Amino acid sequence: MTDAQPLNLQENDVLRGRVKIGGHSVELAEIEDALRSPDFVKDAKAVLHQEQNGGEVKIMCLVTLNEEQCSGQAADNDLETQHVENWIGMFDSQVYSCFDDVSPEAMGRDFKGWKSMYNGSDIDRDEMNEWLDDAIETIIKIEPHRHILEIGTGSGMVLFNLVNRIDSYIGLEPSAKAFEFITSITQGMPSSMTSKIKMFNVTAASLSNLYECAFTPDIVVINSVVQYFPNQEYLLQVIRDILHISSVKTIFLGDIRSRALYRQFLAARTLCMTGDEVTPDEVQEVMASMEQSEPELLVNPAFFTGLVYLFPNEVEHVEVLPKKIHATNELSAFRYAVVVHIRARRIDKESNAATENQLHSQLQQHQTMIEEVDQDIWLDFMDNYLSYQSLSEHLQRLPKGSVVAVSNIPHSKSVFERFLVESLDGHDDDDDDWISRIREKSQRYPALSAVELAALARETGYQVEISWARQESQHGGLDAIFHPGKVANGQSRILFRFPTDSQGDGPQSQRHSIQPLSRQMDENIPRQLREILQARLLLPMVPVEVLVVDKIP
Repeated sequence: MTDAQPLNLQENDVLRGRVKIGGHSVELAEIEDALRSPDFVKDAKAVLHQEQNGGEVKIMCLVTLNEEQCSGQAADNDLETQHVENWIGMFDSQVYSCFDDVSPEAMGRDFKGWKSMYNGSDIDRDEMNEWLDDAIETIIKIEPHRHILEIGTGSGMVLFNLVNRIDSYIGLEPSAKAFEFITSITQGMPSSMTSKIKMFNVTAASLSNLYECAFTPDIVVINSVVQYFPNQEYLLQVIRDILHISSVKTIFLGDIRSRALYRQFLAARTLCMTGDEVTPDEVQEVMASMEQSEPELLVNPAFFTGLVYLFPNEVEHVEVLPKKIHATNELSAFRYAVVVHIRARRIDKESNAATENQLHSQLQQHQTMIEEVDQDIWLDFMDNYLSYQSLSEHLQRLPKGSVVAVSNIPHSKSVFERFLVESLDGHDDDDDDWISRIREKSQRYPALSAVELAALARETGYQVEISWARQESQHGGLDAIFHPGKVANGQSRILFRFPTDSQGDGPQSQRHSIQPLSRQMDENIPRQLREILQARLLLPMVPVEVLVVDKIP
């Protein structure tokens, strides 16, 4: 949105009430009432502005927007559809233009189109394999996972790595090239495999149209797809559509770009482009330019953890997970995974034919036990000056069977970028060596990764569950709970209710995301408002300019 300050309106520029312009009587309040008529306008103010040296007096209007109505406004203007079609066109013409070079041994691991957002080069193949292994392992640990619905199949990374472990697979893929590739490969498979795979060449928005199909997935997988959605409301509608499928027990969303860590990502990308010989002001300038041209959807973890407030009868629990990989890159530092656990009572709410015993049996099989941890036992990693070694010693001193909750653990994958952004925000470094000093500080600082936390747990005889739900409040820090690992009720692992950054407002708040359609909306809305005013008011009352601002002065 446009900031109001560039207008530089002086007190004598603003005249209230009925005024005359070019011999015509103009009621400013009437203009404001007309501007407020659309639901997406929160407030409006009409002002008179005179050009310098006694120039012409013009009507200008400032408006603020209702966040909840903005995404719907975008949909009304077909921007969502156009946004999705643009991505489909890009993938068809650039990423999936030719599959002839994909060898049989690379099936499911061709990594077409996986390039670094830092510099555009191919991401190291070993790092990509490690990234994919972590995603597949996370899905496998989710029980049950025998019947998969995947939204956005790509070239088949999930399908071809899990096809031998599942009973059925339904894939929704909007790219015609990727759809044709997977279809041709599966047709050459043994009939025992082909029979359990069904593909649809559709977008995520078409999910509700498939309700009549005879499919009963246990788990829905959306891996590295959300960033191509047009806005937050589109994502929320996809989740609503999934929750209407009564058989679904879990949703896995992988490779989510973090809105909370976006400035850290921009700082890392900037230095990759400029090198270290750069001033803080130059870094800020490049970051601001990149943010203005961001084409992808970035989402806060609080959006997902807030689903339990928005859908209290459907969503039981939400996990926010860091990538558990050794590689330090944009995928491990600034992206995360989400596992949404659906309440057991949803499973058979439409199955009137089921017997009481059948219902009881199925409820038991899907019983999700979530452990609570008292708030007063949490140990703040930074406040207690902990390190890998001191935390290890602390764990070994405790009685066997103890549960230890550790919060605010600096994430080693992004601790440098964290200090870099803090330096930029604090304006406390302006000499030539400022970046070198930050690098040295980050290398000395006690920070841990998910891999290191898992290793620490093994060494001390514990299991560990990790949460990355408080990325915003802990500046990218992790939470971890070390426990003895006794699993009940057939669960593959113990779930804990970690603290989150959700404030009970649910995921509708637009603060939870950076949305690629926002700039298009800001450009489109002033035009729409002028058209409304032209239809309702006399021509002299129509302002020469309508500006969307964050706050009306």
